[in-house]
Amino acid sequence: MAYTSGLSLSLNFNRAAGRRALYWLAGAFAAAIAVFVLFPQLDIATSALFGSATGFPLRPSVLWEDVRQFFIIVTNGSIVLLLFCWLVLRLRKAPELGRSAFCQIAGFGALAYLLIPGVLVNGMIKPLWARARPYNIDVFGGAFGFTSPFELGGQCRGACSFVSGETSALFTCATLAALFFVPMLATKWRIPSLWTIWGMAGFGSLLRIVVGAHFLSDVVFSAILSSTVVLALALRLSAGPRL
Repeated sequence: MAYTSGLSLSLNFNRAAGRRALYWLAGAFAAAIAVFVLFPQLDIATSALFGSATGFPLRPSVLWEDVRQFFIIVTNGSIVLLLFCWLVLRLRKAPELGRSAFCQIAGFGALAYLLIPGVLVNGMIKPLWARARPYNIDVFGGAFGFTSPFELGGQCRGACSFVSGETSALFTCATLAALFFVPMLATKWRIPSLWTIWGMAGFGSLLRIVVGAHFLSDVVFSAILSSTVVLALALRLSAGPRL
């Protein structure tokens, strides 16, 4: 494919489908707001399925912590690999390698991961909202009070609950894979691959609720936000400066 001045994502990124997905995500975001406004105790009710006044029984589980670490390794490892590929291709003497579609997709993936889970979620939203985690609120044996996702909690200084950082990492990676790498597969493998990708992201996020680390709203808003920002960045940068 001839190199153009824009970010060459056209091989694996369908802009029309991306715009449609963005509209669906906007609708999902509006629906999530409505649900948690109308049912403010939904967070407590969901967490109560897995915990009680004495805490969350599965929180100390070594098995579930190992599963959690597996997902962390998958997400962080995937982005480290993309960043490595981008650096290698950019430093090669052949200009066409540094300008290849894969090189630019790898660079975009690393950039999106740095900006979304790194800067936006963990660097900005969590400290601003300062929402206590489920296992830290009085309902489940902790010392803090419950706050909704629509109010600033002011109850923690670090590692806060809203929104989920690990869900953000999972859905950022899942959206990147769905946009750019699944289309490279043979047609018969695309649907199974999508089910696997989204299933892993969903299961990893559910695990955070099960062990009392996050409320349902932490996970829902994190998933929608992360996927939306990936899509918006891809749509914007596919006609923007080259990475």
